[in-house]
Amino acid sequence: MLRAAAGIAIVVGVAFLAAVWWPGVEGEYVPPPRPEETPLTGTAGSPDAVVPPGTAAKSHPPSPPGKAGDPPGLAEARAWEDMDQPGKALEHLDRILAREPENAEALYLRGRAHLKIAMPRLAERDFRAAVAREPTAERYEALADVIKMRDPDEAIEILQKARELAPDRARTYALLARIQYRLGRLAEAREANDLALEKDPTDELALRMRDQLR
Repeated sequence: MLRAAAGIAIVVGVAFLAAVWWPGVEGEYVPPPRPEETPLTGTAGSPDAVVPPGTAAKSHPPSPPGKAGDPPGLAEARAWEDMDQPGKALEHLDRILAREPENAEALYLRGRAHLKIAMPRLAERDFRAAVAREPTAERYEALADVIKMRDPDEAIEILQKARELAPDRARTYALLARIQYRLGRLAEAREANDLALEKDPTDELALRMRDQLR
């Protein structure tokens, strides 16, 4: 009896395997296709790419329209500086000044970029070159601000030139007030700061100086 049962089991097993695995047999088992793996991130640069948390994609500067007469690359340099990327700005500015060493705006912007990477001597050189070629109140202010600790008296003289060019510019007076304050000339500092607030009650430096001068 046991032998008969074993024989029946073998026959049933063979028949099952034939039905499931042998090709060409009706009811052939076909494994389901494997689902395609879906990547967690899209192709680099594609709109559906996913940036892992804490990893920011490298930004590119906007492309603002340049001012009339700007050399190629100057608008991009301004954009990089606005994005607090002085190294990138310097790359553009150095190329511009290699072609146009007298370009006052490029010199001024390069001075600002040098300040952001803690190179005040190079910034001073660029600011002096900029005001020598095309003086503006803003450029005079930048020069005065960078030399105020080393030579405050010259900084005051430079700010007087800025006042002559733009007598209603509040920041010039606020910078003057700060230098006078550091020199201990409190009456002159208050007078200059009052003028700054008269011209622009919202000037941040003048508001800070007002608190210090109380």
